[in-house]
Amino acid sequence: KLYDFVEKHKDENIDFVKRAKSIQNSHDLTNEEIGFISLICANKKVIKNFQAIVDSNQDCDLEKLKDIVGTEGMSDSEIFILELSLYL
Repeated sequence: KLYDFVEKHKDENIDFVKRAKSIQNSHDLTNEEIGFISLICANKKVIKNFQAIVDSNQDCDLEKLKDIVGTEGMSDSEIFILELSLYL
C-alpha cells in the first residue's frame, strides 16, 4: 500500500513523503487518501505546476486560490497539495 510506504519512510528526507505527512497532520484524511496524495506529490511536474500557480498569485488568499483551482478542474487531493504549497 502507498500509505505503508509513507509511514515506513516518514523519518527520511523524501520530499513527497514529507508533503504527504504535512497534509495528514493538517487534515482528517484516511490512510488511502494520504497514500493517493503521496502519489500525486511524487510527480515533480505536478508539484512544479502547483508552485507556479502559487508563485503567480502570491498576493491572494486561499479562497482566491480555490477559485483558480476551480477553473483548473483539480481534485480535492490536488487542492490539499496546492494549499500546502501556499504555506511552504
